[in-house]
Amino acid sequence: MNKRRIFLAGLLGLGGLSSVKEAAARNKKGLQRLFAYRNIVTKFTGPTIIGSSFTFAGADMGTVEGVLAGTILQAFTVTVNSLTGVATTGPDQAVFTDLDRDQISFTYAGTGNFFPPGVDPLIFTGGSLSVIYTVSGASGKYGFLIGRQFPADVIATNANPANVAGGSLGSIYAEVYAPDVQSIEKALS
Repeated sequence: MNKRRIFLAGLLGLGGLSSVKEAAARNKKGLQRLFAYRNIVTKFTGPTIIGSSFTFAGADMGTVEGVLAGTILQAFTVTVNSLTGVATTGPDQAVFTDLDRDQISFTYAGTGNFFPPGVDPLIFTGGSLSVIYTVSGASGKYGFLIGRQFPADVIATNANPANVAGGSLGSIYAEVYAPDVQSIEKALS
């Protein structure tokens, strides 16, 4: 069985297909994915409307996979210009915890584009953000990351609680990148 796998890997390599996984784990700027997370919004407050902008806040939590694996809990505030869709977030906070009970505290901020309320009856608002996660504190094996910054691409959808059965508040998917994933992985092993 192992010989078949080696043979198949060799054939894929000849066809140039062995690099597909690595290429898929890079963002548009060529940075490798350090970790990804899938979160559920657990608290949603807002909107507060001021002129042509509205602000909402909340919290989300979920699981992290990649070089870092564990859970993440975040608090966020997003302001969206309802005329242009330009969105800003931060400074916000996040905390990651792994199975060894080591933690990383992050602050993050960024910009993006959101669609305004009323586009779809199921959704209050949603869109994409480019943020920078900055390690503000860390315990155990993550101490060497303090002060490091990691760019991320985030997609967030916040449900319209009035029109979604079960009181679902929204979901978030993000990919966080680093220029030196292999050296981080090596330092953690």
